[in-house]
This record gives sequence, structure tokens and C-alpha cells, in this order.
Amino acid sequence: MKRRLAMHRLERMNLWLLILVLLLGALVWLTLQQGRPVSWQPLTGIDPARVERITIHNQRGEFTLRREAGRWRLQGPAPAAADPARVRSLLKILTTPSRERFPAPESGLEAFGLAHPRAWIEIDGTRIWLGGTHPYNHHRYLRIGETIHLVKDIFPHHFLAGAQAFRATPTPGEK
Repeated sequence: MKRRLAMHRLERMNLWLLILVLLLGALVWLTLQQGRPVSWQPLTGIDPARVERITIHNQRGEFTLRREAGRWRLQGPAPAAADPARVRSLLKILTTPSRERFPAPESGLEAFGLAHPRAWIEIDGTRIWLGGTHPYNHHRYLRIGETIHLVKDIFPHHFLAGAQAFRATPTPGEK
């Protein structure tokens, strides 16, 4: 009899533990459902395949890339073919998700590293200013017009590169 009562207690305890585990699992599932990110908007509405002109301005100077007959070229005193892979990588900024966006304040741009930006890129007339990084998630602040965006920080090397970084590597036999 005592043995039978002990078994019933163990079964009841196991049943309560199972209910507790199921409730905790449901709570975690509901929390994850609520925390799902909304679909982020792309940084711009510009189609990278239609871009014709890119100007980059930073502490190394300013240079322009232009699409001519479907191929990218560096413009200026020493024109040259541009590295198509590097240009494609740069153009991904146009469609990168804007994880957060808000109106640029009239003052206080220092907080976003945008009071005196280190660089900007202009793509077919749309200027994108490079700001600082968010203090705890390390995403990058970018400014387009009067809007500040927060994006994953994977593009600053393009903003800060000189023209030489975009020059195509000649294949053997080319000058």
C-alpha cells in the first residue's frame, strides 16, 4: 500500500513537472513570436542595376565611378576600369535593411557621428553620409536627406577607400 502511494506521488509529481515544462515552452514560444522583427525597409528605393554614377568623398579625396556601356570606369585624370565585384559590393548598401530610421534632429548630430561626417557617397544623386556606430549594438548611423538610418556595419570600408581600391586588377597581357 505504501509502495502504491509512493508511486502515485511520483506520477503526480511527474505530471506537474510535465505541465510546468509545457507552460514554460509555451511562454518561450509566445515571447519569440512577439519578438520577431518586422520586415525592414531597404535603405533606399534605388535599383542597383540601374545606377549610372557613384561619387565617393572622404579624407583621401573625391572620385567618381561611372557606368559606360555596361562596365564601370573610374573617372578623372587617370581613368581606368573599375573592379566590378567591388562596385557590386558597394551597391549592396542601397538595398541593405534600414533597421531603424528617424528624423535627423536640428542639433545634436554629434551623438550619431554626423556633425562632421568622415565620408559620403552619392549614388545617382542620393547622398549617403557615414556616421558613427551605435554604442551597444555597433550598427552604423547613415544619413540620407533629413533621415537617419541604422544599418548593419558592413560598408564603411567602401566609404573610406581611395580610388585605387576600386581600380580593376589588370589581367596578364593588359596595360
